[in-house]
Amino acid sequence: MYFQRMDALPEDVRELVRSLYRRDPLTYVYLFNDLVDEEEGVASGLTLQGSSILQEYRGMRRRDLLLYGDGVELVSGYFDTLQTFNTSRLDELEHKVGLGRVPFLDMTCRSPRVVGDARRLTPADAPAYFSFIRSVWRRGDNVERTSRYLERRVVYGSFEGKELVSVAEAYVTLPEVWVVGGVFTLPSFRGRGHAKAVTSAVAAHASRNGATTLLHVREDNEPAVRAYEDVGFEVLRRRWWFLRQ
Repeated sequence: MYFQRMDALPEDVRELVRSLYRRDPLTYVYLFNDLVDEEEGVASGLTLQGSSILQEYRGMRRRDLLLYGDGVELVSGYFDTLQTFNTSRLDELEHKVGLGRVPFLDMTCRSPRVVGDARRLTPADAPAYFSFIRSVWRRGDNVERTSRYLERRVVYGSFEGKELVSVAEAYVTLPEVWVVGGVFTLPSFRGRGHAKAVTSAVAAHASRNGATTLLHVREDNEPAVRAYEDVGFEVLRRRWWFLRQ
């Protein structure tokens, strides 16, 4: 069965989502948040089969999936990323989607060591942030929408002079868990501590609000793993992702 939004779910399914999140917030943070968060331009969906759940969201010309359990049959169609949780049928899934699986680490932090002088971006920073994301990810509609985004979201930036050279943001800001992502430093400014600065700043903001910070990083990205460890992150677990280049 398929549902479009949390307010369209039957009460028993809503309670299932709530109970899973209460039991294990670090595992089910997306399952809960993506169904209740009203992010502009993003549509979420949920499919259940037995004890397996497929979480889907579409937005910004992307389709991303999260599979909880062994319901390989739930995965179909084109996607950009597929995350797996407690999935043992990985060989079958790999054959079905035609992509190799990639090991990622989930890392968490409660008490970060703040480094650098990153600051939270405000709507006044919209022109600089818009230029940054357009140059790095080739996305971003316009400065006005970017300004609204910065008003709603927690985004930190690190500067050299007046130039924005590194960013990180909290994609999720639930009371129990914040998820930090979108960490990127312009190539010519790498190796100067900017990634540590923006990541630790987001984690410190989460800590002040009583939340644990969660992030995901490729296991083979050793410089990033070391940088996150340097500011207080610890490895929680290893999971498998499928990525379409």
